[in-house]
Amino acid sequence: MRETVDGWFVSTMPDLNQRNPHVITYLIQNSEWWIETVGIDGIRMDTYPYADRKAMAQWMERLDEEYPNFNTVGETWVTEPAYTAAWQKDSKLSTINSYLKTVMDFSFFRQIKSGKDRGNRWLVAGTEPHLQQLVL
Repeated sequence: MRETVDGWFVSTMPDLNQRNPHVITYLIQNSEWWIETVGIDGIRMDTYPYADRKAMAQWMERLDEEYPNFNTVGETWVTEPAYTAAWQKDSKLSTINSYLKTVMDFSFFRQIKSGKDRGNRWLVAGTEPHLQQLVL
């Protein structure tokens, strides 16, 4: 895990040292600039678990304090519900509060796709059109 958090996730994507106070301050201020200047109302944070957990919690807490209606979606790309839930704000499954309001639910996606791939035998009559809208 260390190589995914401390260093290069892949050779073309260097990590920022988020434990450096100047770096995390820059990231917070940069987010505030985008919110204040451009008016964005959310951010999708790619590969959320591969960043420094405490620094990301600091980032999320600061944005939540200043912009309570702002939302960040953390992409975790895992299919275990407990692992996904551990990244959710105020989760009882983690000793560090992430302050992350929204975590992508790939477990839900996997179950929907699995049902679609099985020929939808488990669906209640009439739900097929709705399932088709959820899964490509």
